[in-house]
Amino acid sequence: MKRHTLSSLIIFLSGFLLVEAATITGQVDTSELPSQKRSSSRYNRGATEQPSPPPSPRAVVYLEGEFAPEIWDAAPKNGQLIQKGLQFKVSVLPITKGTMVVFPNEDNTFHNVFSYSPEKTFDLGRYRKGEDPGTQVFDKPGEIEVFCEIHRHMRSTILVLDSPIFTTADESGNFTLNDIPAGDYELVVWYAPGKTSRQPINVPAGESDLTVDLAKPTKN
Repeated sequence: MKRHTLSSLIIFLSGFLLVEAATITGQVDTSELPSQKRSSSRYNRGATEQPSPPPSPRAVVYLEGEFAPEIWDAAPKNGQLIQKGLQFKVSVLPITKGTMVVFPNEDNTFHNVFSYSPEKTFDLGRYRKGEDPGTQVFDKPGEIEVFCEIHRHMRSTILVLDSPIFTTADESGNFTLNDIPAGDYELVVWYAPGKTSRQPINVPAGESDLTVDLAKPTKN
């Protein structure tokens, strides 16, 4: 009887939490994203390995505000920035501060990943597929510009956030933020290094779905 009562209580509380958590949706103006970069033409002159097209620019959407410890605990603590086709696989990798990132090389040639960004400076040295890529822990929020010392066209951004709630918009600019507790937040859209939009947003108690119109971005 006690076990049945406890199970019923857990189901009730789970349902209550689901009601209290909202889903935020919207669409980023993709015309505000930077143009897709082109690979160096020097690879067109008989090189054995040709670079794939660069990854498409994407926007990152996240919330700033006060979050309960369990929300911070649920945020991913590991990430990876893959090198494949002589490119970084994504144009931007959003992570929560304190995340450890690994940099796998899936090419049959050497890469040398590095960054001179003040929030995180590192140089992983030369390594190729199957060798230890090394890891880095990103403790400070900021825009970490990442490059390859060997292939100068390769670049990406690790966006380190002081937030546990974030997502990357799709190629059409659509995004969804799930399981948002009621409260007041700042909704931030990151378009490119130094280019964001910000607006206050209120998630009412009991709200399940919220669609937002985004503010225009500004240069920081």
